[in-house]
Amino acid sequence: MTPTLAARVLAVSTLGLASLLAGDARAHFRLEAPAANQEQNDLGDPQKFAPCGDDGTAVPTGDVTNLVEGGILTITIDETVPHPGHYRVSIAQTPDELPPEPDVTPGATACGSVEIMDPAVMPVIADGLFQHEAAFAEPQTIDIQLPAGFTCTNCTLQVLEFMSSHGAPCFYHHCATVTIEPAGATDSGGGSSDGGSASATTDASASSDGGSDTAADSGSASASASASASGGAESSGSASGSASATGGESSGGDTAGGDDDSGGCSCTTDRGAPAGTALGLLALVLVARRRR
Repeated sequence: MTPTLAARVLAVSTLGLASLLAGDARAHFRLEAPAANQEQNDLGDPQKFAPCGDDGTAVPTGDVTNLVEGGILTITIDETVPHPGHYRVSIAQTPDELPPEPDVTPGATACGSVEIMDPAVMPVIADGLFQHEAAFAEPQTIDIQLPAGFTCTNCTLQVLEFMSSHGAPCFYHHCATVTIEPAGATDSGGGSSDGGSASATTDASASSDGGSDTAADSGSASASASASASGGAESSGSASGSASATGGESSGGDTAGGDDDSGGCSCTTDRGAPAGTALGLLALVLVARRRR
């Protein structure tokens, strides 16, 4: 082989190897937030197959991220193998309802460019994120506002990476399971609401019962006072012993309500004292008469 031919073979071989390496230099990324619904290795694999990267070996994590309608969704990615491109975020009730990968316009390579949806339309909620040509120095984070009026339970959020300037495939995928609750119906709000209702019900019951008890007590006290007064009136014309007996019966008979006992005893005792005094005076008069 002549030196010229050898040089040409070497040049072709070098070019072919470079092209092969360029075609195999796939970007990789890990989904750090929200929590991925499949386990990821250090590079982020598995991630090649739509819609969520599963190549048949994925292991579910069971992680669910709770969000609020119209609230903020934080996306954090770590591009472990860098490549020019950008990211898109979509959400749907099920993985099958996620939007397809966008159409690719070839350029110098099969993965030339894709149209960025601006503004994003559901089920796409953000597109053209983290656009870059050079490698990132650190994980990238962005806050996205969730659409108003969209709620779901255990729905699928997809983060899709488009990689430009290399051979197909042009996309990598990761997903997270999220629950989006109606605004104002979060745990803290629900707890406050429930707590308020329970408190109002409890307070209302306590107030009602207290009022009934008070009314009953007042009624009992009034009735007792009336009975004591009547008893006192009857005993006013009797001996002090009868008055004391009446008072004792009132005290022993009332087993509930201190006010009732106090009212009965007080009323009967006050009316029994004058009778005792009168008997004493009568005895003195009789003794005086006998001495005469």
